Amino acid sequence: MLKRLKRQFAARNTDGHAGPAVGFVLSAPRSGSTWLKEALNAHPQVFCTENRLFGRYFDVLRAPGAARPRLRVTLDKYIDEFMLHYEWRRLPGGFEAARNHLFTRMVEAIVAASAELSGKPVLIDKVTPYPGTSTVVAASVTQVFPQAAVILLLRDGRDVLTSGVFHWLNKAREDEEEDEDDITRGRKARFVKREPGAALSRFFRDRDIEEWCAAWTDPLDAGRDLERKHRLLRVSYEKMVRDQTAELTRLFAFLQVDADPALVAGCVEASSFEKMSGGRQPGEADPTAHVRKGVVGDWQSHFTKRDGILFDKLAGRYLRELGYEPDRSWIERLPEELAL
Repeated sequence: MLKRLKRQFAARNTDGHAGPAVGFVLSAPRSGSTWLKEALNAHPQVFCTENRLFGRYFDVLRAPGAARPRLRVTLDKYIDEFMLHYEWRRLPGGFEAARNHLFTRMVEAIVAASAELSGKPVLIDKVTPYPGTSTVVAASVTQVFPQAAVILLLRDGRDVLTSGVFHWLNKAREDEEEDEDDITRGRKARFVKREPGAALSRFFRDRDIEEWCAAWTDPLDAGRDLERKHRLLRVSYEKMVRDQTAELTRLFAFLQVDADPALVAGCVEASSFEKMSGGRQPGEADPTAHVRKGVVGDWQSHFTKRDGILFDKLAGRYLRELGYEPDRSWIERLPEELAL
């Protein structure tokens, strides 16, 4: 049951010989979490993966050219659906007891298998919460892994928005009809089909800004909740771009693993943009690649004044709280239309 799992992992995280220590990387999508995962996995004591344990979420993702759609589902949601056909009525304790027992055993098995297969003592779960699930994720982390260390990965939300829209150029949800508005057609013509002379006066739709502002701010709010109950370290994408060695050294010290300079240098090399992108240099963009450009401030080439006003209305206070902007003056520097 969940109480037993909580006791087990509380013991594991306070006893260096009892088993794997479990931690989490929490971030908005498109914040550099895959980059950080590569760096962590290059460390001989750390295994970083993406378990998708929490959030009670599912949808179906369709990518052009893919043979079949892809199901995105968290483990807790899978168990909820599994229980519809499970004969819990024949078991003592009722639905919740049976559901929690099954969920606990599956989490135990995943963590144990990860430790056995990797042979590493520290397990990090990378979490970029699905839409609207950040609160559930944070509460579940605290409930199941009360001693877990948490790494909150930060990135300027305007770059998150820009990278996110590029990332979705080639993707659509199974239940979402193709949107034929002018901006969508223009983006695909210029960046996917790469038609000569394709122009754009605006890159974002209002709905893009609304969706990605929520995707950026929800994990930040969840991070505040987690900081009250967990050891939490903030890591900055921008600082990693400027000096990844320093940020990784600080992170490894937080995780209480070896931070020898030669070891850190190996982690930096293993997670270089060139290696992750298949040979491109930072700033050399592939608009449809998962690892697209690897730079800071690309949003400045894609925002209009209208975009800035809407972004500020929805998430401007987070920009100021995190130190990305001192005030709202950045909006005044934006063009009325793009010249792409």
